[in-house]
Amino acid sequence: MEISNWSAPFGCEPSSIPFTYLGIPDGENMNKKNAWRLIIEKFHSKLSTWKVKALSFGGRVTLANAVLGNLPTYFMSIFVIPNGVLDTLEKIRRKFIWCREYNKKSIYWVKWDKIIAPKKVGGIGLGSIKATNISLLAKWMWRLKADESSMWSKVIRSIHNLEGRHWCVFANRSNTGVWKNIIKTRNRYMQYNIDPKEIVSWNSIDRCWESDIVRDGRFMVCLLRERIELAGYIVNDGPFAWDKLTPFKILCFIWRAKLGRIPSAVELKNRGIIIPNTMCGVCNSEEETCEHILLTCPVAKEIMDSILVWCEIRCDRFLSVDNMLLFISRWSKCKYKRRLLNAILCGALWFIWMDRNKRIFEKIPIVSANTWKE
Repeated sequence: MEISNWSAPFGCEPSSIPFTYLGIPDGENMNKKNAWRLIIEKFHSKLSTWKVKALSFGGRVTLANAVLGNLPTYFMSIFVIPNGVLDTLEKIRRKFIWCREYNKKSIYWVKWDKIIAPKKVGGIGLGSIKATNISLLAKWMWRLKADESSMWSKVIRSIHNLEGRHWCVFANRSNTGVWKNIIKTRNRYMQYNIDPKEIVSWNSIDRCWESDIVRDGRFMVCLLRERIELAGYIVNDGPFAWDKLTPFKILCFIWRAKLGRIPSAVELKNRGIIIPNTMCGVCNSEEETCEHILLTCPVAKEIMDSILVWCEIRCDRFLSVDNMLLFISRWSKCKYKRRLLNAILCGALWFIWMDRNKRIFEKIPIVSANTWKE
């Protein structure tokens, strides 16, 4: 009653805690999974059956990176995401990428660490939500010292009694709240061989605060995120050339073929799928492996040989996708010629794969190399 009497003259309606202010929940315990229900619901709402079925693997990776990876950014820049919420969000992304039908089980062909890992170490570059969260929170530590004249900096220094104290003392142990949770992330840097002094430290010579993550006066969240991902997700399969001259969906297919993670008869059988016969459905002379489908099958050989003749290239037949990519990287001193050859040969493997699927599922005649060239 008293609250209503006070609010009436101002034309306001009484409310209760927790409430939402500028899109951020106030009064919620953000260490609990229930407080993140809005983000989890948004993740689910962005997924629909038609999107999964209509997109290629490369398209799903792009959508997961552009939309699903950026949805919680506003929350991640202020709050530490609990591990339970992180697992739920990553599970949603993982299902969206691998499951053609969202509510049904599917084969996860490649380990999630390789999907998340940066491209420069052989991953697909989807990015980690956890690494993004840590990097966004680190920016506040830099801004606390670099922007001491701002109101929020003065408030934090006053609440946590930071005036005149050593630079590394950021939070008062007796106080709880958002800032204390942000400071706790410093312990996570050590897990990735990152010293907190690299985030912000005092330069006694120039008498100023400095950071290894700052470029032209701006704290680069992307640089810190990349460092965390490089340290946290190690791929031992070697680098992969993600050339923009080749469509991304084809590059994703070649990346999987290089790892041997495409649905050939042998790979399906190894994953517990009942296959009555693992022999190639075209030549019926060898087992249907990734290399056989794309390179050593007579149909694949005919198409690939015709392309190499058309490109006026003489070389031994490729025995694996990795062997083909290695040949391309050493073929010419001209970078553009290598990129062009990479686009042509990768496109050829994509065509061989799509042609093989059509012949198997639609029972259409074999497409010759001459038809492909036309």
